[in-house]
Amino acid sequence: MSLEESGVLGLLRRDVAELKQDVASLFDCLTRFSVLKPSQVDASLHRHRFQALLLRCPCSSNSTFFDLMIDPGIVHPTLRFAGIPATGQVAACSQALNHSTSISQKYAVSPTRLYLFGGSPGDGGPLNSALCWDAVRGDWKELPPMPSARDVLAAAACDGRIYAMGGKDSGRASAAMECYDPDEGRWLHCASMRIARGGLGAAADSGHIYAVGGSDGRHALNVVERYDCITNTWSQALPLSTARRGIAVTGMAGCLYAIGGTDGREVLSSVESLCVLRGATDAPTSWTPLPPMLVARRAASAACVKGKIFVVGGAGQMGTDGGCLEVGEFFEPGKSSWEPLPPMQVARRGLAAMGVNDDLYVFGGSTGEQCTASVEAFDTVGGTWSVQPPMPQQRENFGSAQTQMMEMLGFSVGPATRHRFGLGQLSSSPPSRGSEAAGIPNPSIVSSSHGISRWG
Repeated sequence: MSLEESGVLGLLRRDVAELKQDVASLFDCLTRFSVLKPSQVDASLHRHRFQALLLRCPCSSNSTFFDLMIDPGIVHPTLRFAGIPATGQVAACSQALNHSTSISQKYAVSPTRLYLFGGSPGDGGPLNSALCWDAVRGDWKELPPMPSARDVLAAAACDGRIYAMGGKDSGRASAAMECYDPDEGRWLHCASMRIARGGLGAAADSGHIYAVGGSDGRHALNVVERYDCITNTWSQALPLSTARRGIAVTGMAGCLYAIGGTDGREVLSSVESLCVLRGATDAPTSWTPLPPMLVARRAASAACVKGKIFVVGGAGQMGTDGGCLEVGEFFEPGKSSWEPLPPMQVARRGLAAMGVNDDLYVFGGSTGEQCTASVEAFDTVGGTWSVQPPMPQQRENFGSAQTQMMEMLGFSVGPATRHRFGLGQLSSSPPSRGSEAAGIPNPSIVSSSHGISRWG
C-alpha cells in the first residue's frame, strides 16, 4: 500500500469514527428525551439490516416453524448427532414447550395491527372504506372496501379475521355482519344480528363475538348478542343492567367491560362487567357493577394496556354539539377507583384506541367542529402524550379492531400455526370443513366502538 493510499484510509477511518460518535450522540438525545425508545431504534436497525441481507441473498419460503420441526430430515440428524439418550429429552422438551407456551402466551402476545372500518368523513355520509395500521412498521395500508357503507358500527377480531357489525346507513339501523380475511384479502358475508342497531360496542373471547348495547334509532338498548364464529349463528346473551348507546366496550382476561355511553336522557359514568370465560364454575346471572368513571362520557373508546383498562375522549354532554373531552382515565380490575390521565392534545369523540406494549394509541374522531386524522400515543410508563403521524384519511364514528401475533422463541406465530400447535385460549379449535367451505371465519380477541346523536 502506498503512502497516499494509507493516508486516505486513515482519513476514512477517522471520518467513520466521527460518524459513529455523531450517531451515538443522536441516539442518546432521542432516547433521553423520550422521543424514541431504545427498543424502537434496535427494531428499526434490525429490520433495515435484515432487508439489506434479503436484497443481497434473495430467497422465499412458505414453511412454518411447525413444518421445520416436524420434518424428519431435520429432527433425525439432530438425534443421531446427539445420541439415543437425547430422544427422550427432545420429547420432554416438546411437552414442556407446549405447557409453558400455554401458560405464558398472554404475556407473549401483543397487538400488531389495527383495522378501521367505515365511519364518516365528517359530512354525515357513511363510508365503506377500510384501513390497516401496522404497529411494528408504523405504516398504513388501504384495504378492499366493506360491501356496505356504515358509520357508528362496531368491530371485533377473532384469530386474525375481523368482523364489522351493525351501525347505520343513511339514518337506518343496520343488522349487517361482514368479515374481512386479511390472508385472502376479501370480505365474507356472515349471519346478521337479530336486532339492527348502531352506536354499539363489540368484543371477542374464546370463539364468540359479543355485540353490546347500541340504539335502534329511537331508544338506547340493553341488548347483548353472542355470535359463534364456528357455526355462524347468533344467540341472546345476558342483557346489560343499563341501556347504553355510544358505549365503549373492551375485553380482558375472560371479562367484558361496558363503559359509559348514554341511556338517552343523560351521559353515563357507570361501568359494568360480565365474565364470559369458558369453564367458569359459577355462571353469572347478571352484569356486575364496577366503580364509576371520574368523568361521564359517551362516544369514547377503550383499550387494555398491561392489565389496565384505559378510556379516552368522548363527549360529556348530550347532543351533536356536546363538549368533546381531551381527558382520559384508567382502571385496574380489583381496585376501588379510576385514575386520571394527562389530557390529550386534541379533544375528540368517535375515536379509536389501541394498546401496543406500554403505549396507548388514539386515532381520529371529531373535535365537535370538524373530523380529524390526528394520532397521539400515551406512554403508560413515562406518563406523557406524543403526536404521531396522522391517518391517511380523516374519519369519525368508525369500527376498530386489533389483531395480534404471538412471539414464540423469537418467531412470529400467526393464527394458523397456533391452531396446529394447539395453543389454547388465544385460538379456539379450527373450524369444521363445512364451515370453512361456507366461508365462515374463526375466532378470538377485543375491540371497541362508539356512536353519536341518537345513536350515541
